[in-house]
This record gives sequence, C-alpha cells and structure tokens, in this order.
Amino acid sequence: MTYQLKKVKVHDDIVSITVEDEETERKYRILLRDYLEHPLSDQKQLSEDDIKRLDEQHTYCYAYLKCIRKLSLRDQSEKELNDLLDDVFGLSSAGKEQIMASLKSQGLVNDENVAASQLFTDQNKLLGRKKTLYNLLDRGIARSLAQRIIDEVDEKQELARGIQRGQRIIQHYKNKSQRQQKNQLYQQLIVAGYDNADEIIACLDLPFDEEKEEENLKRDLAKALVRYKHKYSGRQLYQHVYQHLLTKGYQSAMIKSCYRKEGEEYEDQ
Repeated sequence: MTYQLKKVKVHDDIVSITVEDEETERKYRILLRDYLEHPLSDQKQLSEDDIKRLDEQHTYCYAYLKCIRKLSLRDQSEKELNDLLDDVFGLSSAGKEQIMASLKSQGLVNDENVAASQLFTDQNKLLGRKKTLYNLLDRGIARSLAQRIIDEVDEKQELARGIQRGQRIIQHYKNKSQRQQKNQLYQQLIVAGYDNADEIIACLDLPFDEEKEEENLKRDLAKALVRYKHKYSGRQLYQHVYQHLLTKGYQSAMIKSCYRKEGEEYEDQ
C-alpha cells in the first residue's frame, strides 16, 4: 500500500494531516508537539510505520482533547478522567498514563481541589455534609480526603443551612397533617445529607395550628370518603376511612369528631 501525504495544516497547537492511498483519503488530527517530534514534508511518501504512528497520535489527541473539554466544564477527579479515557477505543495504557501525567503536570487534575469545589457546590444547594461525603466517594475521591473535607465544615453554618433547607421543604407539605409534615421534613433532611435532622426540626419550632390541621383533615376525609364509599358503607366505611386518616398522622379524637361532622352525609348517600 502506498501512502501519499497531501496536506499539513497547523491550527494553534493542533496539526491537521491529510493522507491519501490508492482507494481513500484519511484525515488525522494530532498535537503539535507530537508532530514536531516526527515532522512530515508535503507530498512525502509515508510508510506503514508512519501511518501506524499517525493512528496512535490521532487517538491520543482525541483522548487528550476530550479530557480538556470535560475539564473546561468543571473540575474532574482522577477517577473520572481515568473512566473517560477507558472509553476511548484504541488508546493504549501507555497513552492513558501519559495523558494523566501531562494533565497533572499542568495542574489540571487535583482531587483536593475537586473535593473543595464539590463541597462549595453542595453547600450552595443547601445539601448537608453527609451528602457531600457520598458525592465525593462516588466521584472516586479517597475516603480519607473526603472525610477530612467534611470534618472541617463549621457546625453552626451546617445547622443554619439545614434550617434554611427545612424552611423550603416544609412549604411543600403545608396541606399535610403536622405529623406527616414532620415525618416528611425529617426524611427529606436525611436524604439531603443532614445527620442533625432532629436538631434542625427543633430549631424550626413548628407550632401546632389546630385550625389548619382541621382544614387539612376535612380535605383528606372528603378524599377518603370518595375513595371508599363505592366499596363500603356504614361502620365498614367509617373503619376504613378512620384507619386511612390515622396513617396520615391525624389524631384519633380529631378524626372521630370531624367524621361525625362531615361523614354522615356521605354515609346516607
């Protein structure tokens, strides 16, 4: 097979090379530094070894630029970049190691910076330190480093963020019983990574609003009656509605009182 070099064009630190054989035209993109190690002259006949080297340099350039693009979006951990390079077909182990070494030497890969950046992002999202720990471990950050980062979180600031998060969460559950509100609040705080959920809820000091509780109960009672009245009536209807409302966190005495006021008309239908 005869290979003919047709064109060489330099774009900043990338060199575009066009090669032609008897059947097809091939285009390569390689790093300028690699080209300078093995410069090619226009119209030169290329050997099989030249083509093999161009294939390797092209793959290397593609993989390297893929990492640079990822890093331009956000900091990447060493694990994330290694996983990225593992997906590049044809990249040799030596090429992968060389890319990682190059990125590190340029200061573009630093897991400590990644950990600090993740903590900053999570705190802005009002996520707790335990969520940050999981996020860091998921990104391949060493547990010792991840633990050290979250251990440095100020307790008072963590509590303040938790209270702010809790205030936002509770807005979504205003139409629930107070017990449900607190249960949902606790669960959501745990999911958000706050291991001090009980302390946060205590600081929120949610008062019992009997009028609001009764309003929510009436609405849930009406829904329950519509749900069960086609299957049950009389005492059975009452028992199913009563149990349903208990699971929603309403007090037994309130359910019974509300049912007497609101339920009889449903029973008579």
